Amino acid sequence: GYSTFYDSKGAYEIPEGFVAMVATMADGNVIKYDTIAGGNAGTNVIPAATPVLLSSGVKLAKRYALSLSKENVQYKGENLLCGSDKQTVTTGPMNSLFYKLTYSNDKSAFGWYWGAANGGAFLINGHKAWLAVPTAMTASPRGYALENEVDGIDEINVTKDANGPVYNVAGQAVDKSYDGIVIENGKKIVK
Repeated sequence: GYSTFYDSKGAYEIPEGFVAMVATMADGNVIKYDTIAGGNAGTNVIPAATPVLLSSGVKLAKRYALSLSKENVQYKGENLLCGSDKQTVTTGPMNSLFYKLTYSNDKSAFGWYWGAANGGAFLINGHKAWLAVPTAMTASPRGYALENEVDGIDEINVTKDANGPVYNVAGQAVDKSYDGIVIENGKKIVK
C-alpha cells in the first residue's frame, strides 16, 4: 500500500484512490505528514521535484502507472523526504539520519528504517525518495513504522480563537493594544 516517488523533470497525476504525502516533522517516534495530492488535497498532481510517499490505503497486488501532467504545480512547504532522478548515495541536511521505505529487521513492521548502519548514507535507486531526519528533531534511533498507526481520521478542523494570545516577534505574550509586529493565531500581523 506504500511506495516513494521522485522526478525533477515533470509533474505527475496519481491514480484515483491514491494520496501523495510529504513528511513535515519528526517528533520522537512519529513522522507527521501533509497530503499534497489526492484525498482532500484539491489536486491529484504531484509537483515536479517533490519527493513523496504514495499510499493507496490498502495493499495492492497490481502495478499502477503515474501519468505526466500538463499542470505546473509547485510545492514549497517543509519536506523531510529527499529524492534523485538517478541512482545515488543519500544526502540531506547536515547531521541527519537516513531512512528508506522497507520492512524492519525482524519483518514485523513496514515503514522508514535505516538503510545503513547507524543511520548513515546508503545507495538508492533513481526516482525513489528517502527520509532525512536532522538529529536535532530527535530522530527515532532505528525507524518509524507506517503499519499499525491510527487510521480512519478523515479531517481535523482547527478553530482559531479570536480572543487567543498575542505575541511579539521575541515570543513574549503582549497585550492586544501592543503596536508593532505581532503573532496572532499563528500569523504575523503589523499593527
